[in-house]
Amino acid sequence: MTASASASVSPPRSRGRRPGALRIGLARGRVELLGIVREPMALFFTLCFPLFMMLMMGNVFQGDVADTGVPARQPLVAGMIGMGVMSSSFLSLAIGIAQDQSEGTLKRLWGTPAPYASYFIGKIVQVLVAVVLQTTVLLTVGVAAFDVRPPDTAGKWATLAWVVLLGTVACSMLGLLVGSLVRSGRAAPTVATAPFIVLQFISGVYFTLTSMPAWIQTAGALFPLKWVCQGIRSALLPDAFLAAEPAGSWEHAHTAMVLGAWTLAGFAAAVVAVRWQRRRDA
Repeated sequence: MTASASASVSPPRSRGRRPGALRIGLARGRVELLGIVREPMALFFTLCFPLFMMLMMGNVFQGDVADTGVPARQPLVAGMIGMGVMSSSFLSLAIGIAQDQSEGTLKRLWGTPAPYASYFIGKIVQVLVAVVLQTTVLLTVGVAAFDVRPPDTAGKWATLAWVVLLGTVACSMLGLLVGSLVRSGRAAPTVATAPFIVLQFISGVYFTLTSMPAWIQTAGALFPLKWVCQGIRSALLPDAFLAAEPAGSWEHAHTAMVLGAWTLAGFAAAVVAVRWQRRRDA
């Protein structure tokens, strides 16, 4: 073949690349969000239930927390934000993934070329949007109705941001794990809600930890919700409230280590559970 002939040959067209896991996951996240918007009951429990609980309990709690001078309704706001973080992450993912398994959604996904990580990215997008909206609503109402002061320094805003974000990730990993292990969509609400309710009462959501027996304080400190609530209190409440904290300090470093440990352990366990589930469905 001559040089001129070879020059006239067009190079082969490169095939377009398939979208990556992140791009597909973001698209799935949009679908997940639309699913919540189109389900009024799901939207109510995701965004409105913690707000309803905060307003109801806030009108029950009167007076100040002993030895602090802080109105009892103000730590309640911090606790309800923490509870909302766990509700929108752990509870939502555990139930949603188990239901998708029961309906065969995950089994069908395993048979497509799409990376299965995209499914979980979509779920995490849904969780992050829900947590941001929920935290904004609860904090706004807390400021307006219960005289909670929003963070007054950049450091406190940063603390609120990293505690909520790290707490969301840690609770999401646990939700992925539970949702992957529970195959029945009907059983998932019971399996996930039972520990969620127990943790609310031993993690300082409604009551100060120093008012509880030592063994309850120890049990609560083993789980993420206690540290999420404590970190949020450190951003919203004055240092006078330290008199009601078991350690007498906000323990930011300890909070980061515990939530980080739960994130890593939950992720590792969830990866194993998802791979086992995938092999079983193959």
